[in-house]
Amino acid sequence: MITRLISASAVAFALSAGAAVAEAAVPQTITQQGRLYDEKNAPVNGTLQVTFALYADPAAADPIWTESHDITFEEGYFSANLGTVTAFDKNVFDGSVRYLGIKVGSDPEMTPRSPVQSVPYAMVAGDAIGDIHPTSVWVGDTLVIDSTGKWVGDPTGLMGPMGPQGPVGPTGAAGAKGATGATGATGATGPQGPKGETGATGAKGATGATGATGATGPQGPKGETGATGPQGPKGETGGIGPQGPKGETGVVSVRSLDAPGISVNGSSLVFAWAATPVSVNVVAAGQRITGSAVAILGSSSGTATSVGFGLCYQASGGQIIPFYPTSYTTTASISARAPFAAAGTVSGLAVGTYSVGFCVRNVSAISLNSNDAINGWVMVTN
Repeated sequence: MITRLISASAVAFALSAGAAVAEAAVPQTITQQGRLYDEKNAPVNGTLQVTFALYADPAAADPIWTESHDITFEEGYFSANLGTVTAFDKNVFDGSVRYLGIKVGSDPEMTPRSPVQSVPYAMVAGDAIGDIHPTSVWVGDTLVIDSTGKWVGDPTGLMGPMGPQGPVGPTGAAGAKGATGATGATGATGPQGPKGETGATGAKGATGATGATGATGPQGPKGETGATGPQGPKGETGGIGPQGPKGETGVVSVRSLDAPGISVNGSSLVFAWAATPVSVNVVAAGQRITGSAVAILGSSSGTATSVGFGLCYQASGGQIIPFYPTSYTTTASISARAPFAAAGTVSGLAVGTYSVGFCVRNVSAISLNSNDAINGWVMVTN
């Protein structure tokens, strides 16, 4: 009968929903190493079948992945490459905590199951810090940047405020004058009115009074207006003036989150600061705060405790509020000091001054009294 197993694994990378894009760069297997002892506390030698399984919960009945290996033990030492028999699909490592179970031969699975931890290389898997060369970028099941490099995702928040209007460009040269249209035909002249009657001739002798002037005949009707000649061609459009200068960026301010750690008491239902926060100013309604940080958390008691953690903000004198109130990260393995990372953004804030930093909700009775510095950044954007 096998009684105990001392193991060390390189369960060191995160197979996320986007792992298919990076298959050429990220190893798709995990190295599991350790040493096996029998019931007499002696190292095991020989070949045994070992079954490895991953679970979503330390007490789950059914695994989400499993495979078996025939392993040759030498003085109890062994090494196995997990994923070479049954490949890991994208749902195995989706960012949630997984627990490794090991079963040797016909013995029951060993307890307790071990949580799958990160190694330093994998700590940056959630953030690109250098050049990247993807064929496309997806967030969940949504395409954000297509294979041509064109942004096809939600444009909300990408455009900064409109910059000042550029100067008016010079006026383009006038187009050539169109040809003059032909003159229309002259309308016909109306008939002349009849001549008035001649007055009677007076008797010869004294000159009689001059007779009254006869009435003027009526004016003839106006002739019809001639047809309008065709319009000449339109002149060419002048050239477009030069483009105005580019508007200002959407980033308003950036602050560093380098600060010392703060002890966090247990048995609390509210969030508390795990490191000294920084002060940022929201200068226009609707601006957002975005940040990323890594904090060193731990307890001198050596007893594992379960806490919730993330990035939080606090208005002057108000409650400490997480960026994601219903979906902050949780862990069940804080005892000795270890790094914990958080990132996020909060939008729709009112104008004012806010404290921003790394926060913890410690419902356990064990105090986190071995915390160290926080390292990160926070910025305000439009």
